[in-house]
Amino acid sequence: NYKAYKKAFADLGIDVKKELSKRDTNEILPWDNVDILVTKEYLLSELDRAKKGIITPDCRMGCKACGASDMGVCKHGNL
Repeated sequence: NYKAYKKAFADLGIDVKKELSKRDTNEILPWDNVDILVTKEYLLSELDRAKKGIITPDCRMGCKACGASDMGVCKHGNL
């Protein structure tokens, strides 16, 4: 319900255009406090690769050093 979302944003004083605008990756991002067991550096390198159209091979082809294996949760970290 688009009208309900618009009203909620207005009621909360949220500037939707600002929230959806391009962000500087050096600033603290809203999701930086969420621990997804992958480093921010790795995510930024993946962003750069995506912009260049470079596909990262599946982890089963070799560890990509995302940080998950350091946390003991990577199923493929011991390849």
